[in-house]
Amino acid sequence: YLYHSIPELISKIGNELKNYNFYVPILRKWNNKELPDFNFTNIPDNVNIEFNPDFGKSFDILCRSCYLVSSDSAIMHCGFNLGMPYLCLDPQMDKLPWNARWRPFGNFNSISIKSSVEDILKVVRLNLECPETNLVDKVYMKDIHDCKSQLILN
Repeated sequence: YLYHSIPELISKIGNELKNYNFYVPILRKWNNKELPDFNFTNIPDNVNIEFNPDFGKSFDILCRSCYLVSSDSAIMHCGFNLGMPYLCLDPQMDKLPWNARWRPFGNFNSISIKSSVEDILKVVRLNLECPETNLVDKVYMKDIHDCKSQLILN
């Protein structure tokens, strides 16, 4: 479940959300298979990339975090069970048999893993800067441009 533009996404999120620190655990091997090696350049100072971290360390950092961006993975399910706001880059988006078994609450926190870097950044920015947007289904977030002018709460 690899996102197509991991280095670009990490760089843009770090550069555009300077008030936040980002921890990025990167596995180089999964299920005894080598994973693609990424070329990380121009990574901002507020982004900490760690290769092959201990799961316990990643979980500890997750427990102290305010938001999670992940593909469908164990850490995403941990974030859900911790009750934290998160965005799932979902490779199984809208596949009914999959949703019936693994998405009992629907796709509320999901957008397609094929989404653009810009769309992901927009969702993350709105969720972090306007916490009330975490009450809105993530697929609708791409249509909200500025929470102060377009999100009206009565």
